[in-house]
Amino acid sequence: MRYLFLIFLGFSLPACIVSAKKFKLVQEENIQLTKSQSECQTQINDLRDENYSNIDEINFLKEDNKRVKNQLDSLLTLYKKKDSDLQTAQKKLSGLEQSYKQLGQNASTESNNASQTKKQLDEARQRIDDLEDELLDKGDDLREIQTKLDELQEDYEILQEKYERLLRETKGN
Repeated sequence: MRYLFLIFLGFSLPACIVSAKKFKLVQEENIQLTKSQSECQTQINDLRDENYSNIDEINFLKEDNKRVKNQLDSLLTLYKKKDSDLQTAQKKLSGLEQSYKQLGQNASTESNNASQTKKQLDEARQRIDDLEDELLDKGDDLREIQTKLDELQEDYEILQEKYERLLRETKGN
């Protein structure tokens, strides 16, 4: 009876079967497209998350870079101060050495004041020894600061390379 009705409407049985098959194929294609769209959306979300993660890491590296630069600037300032102190101590030492030599020359000509000159020579020698010790300490301080500066410079260069690499990767995505 059903077939008669379809024939009555002007449809033939083979045309209905073909249309049903086409409908089923179109329906399967729609399911596949929906799955593909879902997978693409998942990939888009994953890439977006990765991009946000890279942005967070870049911001962290920027802050770390600022911190290292501030430390580097502080150490550089300290280095300059210690270098200035060292130069001042060297000038004082040179002046004291000149005084010591002069006192030594005067001591041979002034026999009346031999004990006073000896005392002054001893004091000058003690001041020279103290300044030499101070000079050695400042030299050690400068070497330590230079070592720290070198380490911070290496850290800075590593962070800079990492920052630039992440920046390129982020721009590539």
